[in-house]
Amino acid sequence: MADLAISFNRPENWLWALAVAGTLLGFRFLCFRRPRTAPYFPGHAWLRLHSGAGRFLPRAAAGCLWLAGVLLLLGLGEPVYQVAREEVSAKGVDIVLVLDISTSMSAEDFRPANRLEAARGVLRDFIRRRPHDRLALITFAADAYVVCPLTIDHFTLEALLASVERIAFEADGTAIGLALASAVNRLRESSAKSKVVVLLTDGSNTRGEVSPLQAAEFCRTYGLKVYTIGIGTGTAARVVARGADGRETMIEAKVDFDPRALDDIARVAGGKSYLASDTAGLAGIYGEIDRLEKTVLEKRTVTVRHALLPFLLGAAAGLLLAALLLWSRCPACL
Repeated sequence: MADLAISFNRPENWLWALAVAGTLLGFRFLCFRRPRTAPYFPGHAWLRLHSGAGRFLPRAAAGCLWLAGVLLLLGLGEPVYQVAREEVSAKGVDIVLVLDISTSMSAEDFRPANRLEAARGVLRDFIRRRPHDRLALITFAADAYVVCPLTIDHFTLEALLASVERIAFEADGTAIGLALASAVNRLRESSAKSKVVVLLTDGSNTRGEVSPLQAAEFCRTYGLKVYTIGIGTGTAARVVARGADGRETMIEAKVDFDPRALDDIARVAGGKSYLASDTAGLAGIYGEIDRLEKTVLEKRTVTVRHALLPFLLGAAAGLLLAALLLWSRCPACL
């Protein structure tokens, strides 16, 4: 928000101007007194010029002269128009959101539809609460996929998040270590004051050449803090599976994750491990992470000053020309 104000650099000039004007007026009345003249009786030509619309021309010319004088008087004070605005600079946090998209995320034990749908909604709200941070999105199953690199364009990030779908059976699996290693690649050259990875999964590591602990060591080496979130209810739920004919079908199954592995990752990488058994709990976890990783906002006031004297002089000159033009249209008044 900008604050507008007008100030004067040299208001003392008005005192000098008033002193000079008073001296000149006194000198004029003392030295150039007009003698009394005989009464003047205007003739027909004079009356014709000073009747109708023409009688307003002298008044308009005098008004222009007075206004020009006021502008010149204001200009003597050297007025300055200044705009003070507040600039906010953010020392943000670089955050990589890592999301499991394996087939087990289709389990229908989280509202509104399944685990993946619940995770997308919670992540969208988390993104909206971090307007000053650079965020990235990585999904993983048997491999890791960079959906969006670090960006401040959260509108595009949200659109890409909304397009995330469960992986096909051919690429199914849970490569937690590989996903963390991919996050390291996104953040290792970051200059942010804080670099964070938030990993969400509902399974244990089954694929990939990098183990979760190795990846956690990489995170610690490059100064990354890792928060791990395991989701699941511990009970059987409807989940997508491949039928005997190769087509998708829904079955009742229990999908468990490995909380110990997630604890170890968070411990090694200096973060914290969480468990979520419903959508509300998942939202609360991301809310806590949001509070833990605060963005530092620095505010400063910047004042921009513009001299008004050139504009006042230009306006006064224009008024003087207008007065001369008006006087030229009524020569009998001079």
